[in-house]
Amino acid sequence: MAEKPKGVKYSIRPFAAGGCAACFSTCCIFPFDMVKTRILLSTKSSNVPSTFTTVVKYIYKREGPLGFYHGLSAAFMREAVYGTARLGIFDTLSATLKKKQHVDAIPLWEKALCGMTAGALGGIMGNPFDISLVRMQADGVAPPELKRGYHNAFQAVWKIASEEGILCLWRGAVPVVWRAIGMNTGLLASYDQGKEFLEKRFPDHHYLCSFGASGISGFICSFTALPFDLVKVRIMNMHPDPVTGELPYKGFLDCIKKIYVNEGFLRFWKGYWAFYSRSAPHGMITLMTKEFFTAGYNKLFNCC
Repeated sequence: MAEKPKGVKYSIRPFAAGGCAACFSTCCIFPFDMVKTRILLSTKSSNVPSTFTTVVKYIYKREGPLGFYHGLSAAFMREAVYGTARLGIFDTLSATLKKKQHVDAIPLWEKALCGMTAGALGGIMGNPFDISLVRMQADGVAPPELKRGYHNAFQAVWKIASEEGILCLWRGAVPVVWRAIGMNTGLLASYDQGKEFLEKRFPDHHYLCSFGASGISGFICSFTALPFDLVKVRIMNMHPDPVTGELPYKGFLDCIKKIYVNEGFLRFWKGYWAFYSRSAPHGMITLMTKEFFTAGYNKLFNCC
């Protein structure tokens, strides 16, 4: 007898739970995201602070405690789009493969493929709010004549589209997609794999297994995603030269080349611990609260 198709509420569940978890997590760790972005914006030729402690002191002294939350509206909207999409798509693809193969767990390479697909699609969808976020976070270290002065995410999207063209909302989409692929492959695939590994050995400690798996996945995804995050931030925050009108980078590969030539290979991982302090807690909170929101959704809508 064929299995009865499940309703819309079951299809929506991974997106609703994932989106709520991603937004909640972003609100918790946003100050670390601000510090991470400021570090990535620093170059040898700039006077921008480039270490975790100096950036924290700079923001607190120049912008006050609320300076750590400048751009929160854009971060929230990015996660409402990107986080909802990537977590929902990943769970949906994984569940589809498990059902098709009649198994309880799919191999790591299939999880990685699901993570890549979910990350790429989510990254493209969330790019307009991503570029808004980077620019709002960068304003604090920009000279007065280069400050963009966006007040919130929606104004930022409107001004970018009206002043620079609607396609500018997808500037930096290539590194965003690669960052999302690196982030989701490192985070989601390794979390699922790690959780399965730990639960086989500690079946009575579900939440401890989730905590341990999320900590490991945060470490991995920070390494795989940071180089692309650096390129993304640099491209999204570009200003045209005041004399020639040319942008500093012609594209994704040109940005990689110039960073490598001018700042060295290890620059792609400079600020790793700042990135980890943002990504690991974000991943841990997101993945653990997603289970909480899923349980709440099941209870609210009577899903088994």
